[in-house]
Amino acid sequence: MTIKQLYPTQRPALDLNFARQKRLDPRVTFTRGSTATYVGSDGLIKTAASGEARFDHDPETGESLGLLVEESRTNLLIHSEEFDNAAWIKLGTTVSANTTTAPNGTATADKLVSNNATNRFCAYRYLTMTANSVQTLSCYGKSAGWNFMTLVVGKQGSPYTRDSYTINLNDGTVNKGPWTSNSVLFTAVTKEKLANGWWKLSVSVKVDTSSTDLHVEIGASPTNQYNNGMTGDGTSGIYIWGAQLEAASFPTSYIPTTTVTVTRSADVASMTGTNFSSWYNQGEGSLVVSADRVDGLPSLQFTVLTTNGYRNPEFTFRSDGRASIYNPTVGSYLTSAALQKATFGWSFDGTGASRAINGVGNSVANTGINDTNTTLSIGNYGGSNNYRHNGHISRLTYYPTRLSDTQLQALTL
Repeated sequence: MTIKQLYPTQRPALDLNFARQKRLDPRVTFTRGSTATYVGSDGLIKTAASGEARFDHDPETGESLGLLVEESRTNLLIHSEEFDNAAWIKLGTTVSANTTTAPNGTATADKLVSNNATNRFCAYRYLTMTANSVQTLSCYGKSAGWNFMTLVVGKQGSPYTRDSYTINLNDGTVNKGPWTSNSVLFTAVTKEKLANGWWKLSVSVKVDTSSTDLHVEIGASPTNQYNNGMTGDGTSGIYIWGAQLEAASFPTSYIPTTTVTVTRSADVASMTGTNFSSWYNQGEGSLVVSADRVDGLPSLQFTVLTTNGYRNPEFTFRSDGRASIYNPTVGSYLTSAALQKATFGWSFDGTGASRAINGVGNSVANTGINDTNTTLSIGNYGGSNNYRHNGHISRLTYYPTRLSDTQLQALTL
């Protein structure tokens, strides 16, 4: 028997294929109190208006990823696209403004140019941070004679406790260094390939210190040995655009700034009232949801989907990256390893419940589940910013009957 033959013959009562349709069903209530960015099908960064849902794409392949849901974040770096501004201190460099096409398709990317000297070639900032906090620095880079961009983030002052990573802008290879410190408690690095030769590098660092002085730096080098002894030629360097600093342990979508810091509001999606009851069968049903999470392990649980009938069910990516299905009556069902993508399946009736993640699952009998669901929260837990999904939801399907274990497992493969 093929996997297709195991699929249910009945049609779902609800089928929200966000990745294919790239729109919201009118029954979904969506809010976000600010503009926000996403990647279009052409690989370029786009801007969605306040209250407009974002349907994101893989920047390298153009694949439609579905509905993007993120928590609220603030870009703490002003003049995020204006490295020639005095807010950025230059060492061994000059900045040529608006010299090439940026990742958003506009001519706003700057060139960080080395001078004719032996030095370290960078633009940097001093800021104030919350003591013992995690900070994530991101920037987009592209080769302009030199092929390496380095991000440095950590405590300012002696002793220096910083971490740094260098990315090869030709092939995306990332190397640690030159600055590392035994006082760094947490470090994570992520990279993303974009259109037209651009890469995004993000470095997250927590230092073991009560200091509130923060140093962030974006540097260029001819090799992956970024240091104070490099020799410039007055013309070579790298293109840079879109610097972002977030007081968090992982990066989110780009938030452009000019003269002040800017906060992106949280994405909130739900179905309630008759928009929910028109398709939901209280007492028996099956939910299947496909999603991915932010690259890099989160610091908190990410909620893909939950209901107000006391989490009946709740689909999450936990703080260790493992996918989980939770209901208070039957407890948690977990994957054994961290996942970047998962398809969750849950079905129940008066005799018990079944659970499956990526084709593997189990069932629990005689659980006595009390179904009081009247609201479906998509990508958030009751509106709490701490449990925002921070990833994509590609499809959400509901059947008004309990599917068999084999059917549920087939749908989650």
